Amino acid sequence: MTYATLEEKSISTYNSIGMSPIAKKIDDLWETLRSASRESCSSSCVEWGLAQSDFMDLIDDACSDNWDGYGAKALTREVIFAAYRFMNAVPVFGSPPEIGVAPTGFISFLYREAKNPRNHINIIVTTNELHFAYKIGRSEGAGKSPFDHEIPSDVSKLIRGVIRTG
Repeated sequence: MTYATLEEKSISTYNSIGMSPIAKKIDDLWETLRSASRESCSSSCVEWGLAQSDFMDLIDDACSDNWDGYGAKALTREVIFAAYRFMNAVPVFGSPPEIGVAPTGFISFLYREAKNPRNHINIIVTTNELHFAYKIGRSEGAGKSPFDHEIPSDVSKLIRGVIRTG
């Protein structure tokens, strides 16, 4: 497995091209992870590329305390890396999730069924766990699973259950 690290770059270099240093670092890391693990993929990669762009915008906005004006915690480098590990570990199938930043300083991934958005799984990525809540048909629940570099099978089955039913 390939692991990526962020290099320290000159602030003036990225400011001159209109990109904040943290956004450039995240972009560099994303490209390294993406090229290492998604060398061949289907047309859904285009949608995943758009999700990556939205993710970059969210991160850039949420890297300082009180980013929402209501006392939200800033995203930490560890949480950002965990979210990238999650995006890198999830198989590319179906539509990408809606990505959000929680005021608690964590990143969430919401998968919805296309035909019935009430069927969903919301996954909050912490540095070493996935917290999730789901509703698929008459089944609903919540839980947490340890997370390192692979999606736990219980979470993977729930994601596939939402996407497969759509």
